[in-house]
Amino acid sequence: MSIDRHFMAAVFSCVLTIILAISAAAAPSASAFNDYQVFGVTMQPGGFASGSLAYDLILNAGAYLVYNNQNYAITEIWGFYALNNSGISANNFAATGSNLGKWKWSVKGSSSSRTVAGWANSSKSEAMKTPLMGSVSKTFTFKSFSFSGETPKLGLHVTLDVPCDLESPFGGGNTGYVTFTPPNYGDFNEPVPEPSSLFLPASGLVVGILTINRKKR
Repeated sequence: MSIDRHFMAAVFSCVLTIILAISAAAAPSASAFNDYQVFGVTMQPGGFASGSLAYDLILNAGAYLVYNNQNYAITEIWGFYALNNSGISANNFAATGSNLGKWKWSVKGSSSSRTVAGWANSSKSEAMKTPLMGSVSKTFTFKSFSFSGETPKLGLHVTLDVPCDLESPFGGGNTGYVTFTPPNYGDFNEPVPEPSSLFLPASGLVVGILTINRKKR
């Protein structure tokens, strides 16, 4: 009888290990994130230094990324991560979480030694879409979050509007990973790009309207 109990305990342990292993999807490696200037994306609280577990990601109308002195419109966000600033596995960053609807908990590294931790929405069914006006937001809540040393940076998986005659910031295609330190939402005061340098869907229409308005002045 004791053998059966030991056997069942071993089976249960194995099943539990498998469940835990598949409950968190694999996040991209730290090296996949590109450090670019991003405007129109903020977070409240501003950055991960606050010690908070809940963060509101705010995507503003006209959000864009700067690459080779060109502004590329951000059309959607479908990945939110805290990225270990060291870029390597170190025992100074620990984070746990769970799925938030279609946003799946996604990590890299062990629970006590994260390099990347956050959420991914691979289906894009609940991706954050850049609004034409105002802003949209989504709250991401960690179950636990701690670090020592450098503050983790914000990492996002984004889709850009990349014109055919321009080089993609991600080396090909219009989606990729970007990391940056977001400004505090309360201190949000970012420059507005000239329409001619910001590529947006139906940008010709937008630029045309703005040009007409300017001439009327």
